[in-house]
Amino acid sequence: MLLGIMLFFLLFAAAVILPLPSLSFIFSKLVTILAVAVLIIFQPEIRRLFERAGHRGWFLPLVGRANKGELERMIEILVQASERFARVRIGAIIVWEQDIGLNDYLDTGVELNIETSVDFLETLFFPNNPMHDGAVIIRGSKIIGARCYLPLTDNPMLPSHFGTRHRAAVGITEVSDAIVIVVSEERGETSVAHSGKIAENLKPVTVRHQLHSIVFPRTTTSSKLPSDEESQHAT
Repeated sequence: MLLGIMLFFLLFAAAVILPLPSLSFIFSKLVTILAVAVLIIFQPEIRRLFERAGHRGWFLPLVGRANKGELERMIEILVQASERFARVRIGAIIVWEQDIGLNDYLDTGVELNIETSVDFLETLFFPNNPMHDGAVIIRGSKIIGARCYLPLTDNPMLPSHFGTRHRAAVGITEVSDAIVIVVSEERGETSVAHSGKIAENLKPVTVRHQLHSIVFPRTTTSSKLPSDEESQHAT
């Protein structure tokens, strides 16, 4: 789409320089239509940009606002919980809110205010629990919501075996900076999603590495989501 827009303006410039009055007139009328079209096409990206601009987190990095020890503790809880879920094949989707608030999605579920722990997460996602369906949202160190529904991604490049949980994980990271951990009950695999990307079938050590690389980007060489193979080569 960006290439198409660039081509449009190159043709417009050529029509003005040559000059081609009739073509220049047509292009000048199309500029307004193009501007509206750009706003519609890139609406999610523009919304995300304004959300970041209006949030104090843009000026204060996450590590600077939160206690590093508390963040380390939360990472360990999420790693241990995902490892336990994968071992016993309990499906789960855990959303760790970062700078961009998730109140819109919190309203779709049950609001809570409980200190995060592996045992309580297991209770929430236990198959017979009425709140196991949907996502758990964590803010800081507190579980603030359960049974929350998230937007599904339209990304056609995702693997065909991805179900609703994985598509919801990617979807929420396309509209926010949240970190999402997904456990597949069918395959007993753990995935991590962030910034519209997802890495699947991860070992606990890789999950820990990825969470560290996202939460503490200044202390790691990269904040991308590596595969298990890449992590093994790195070590």
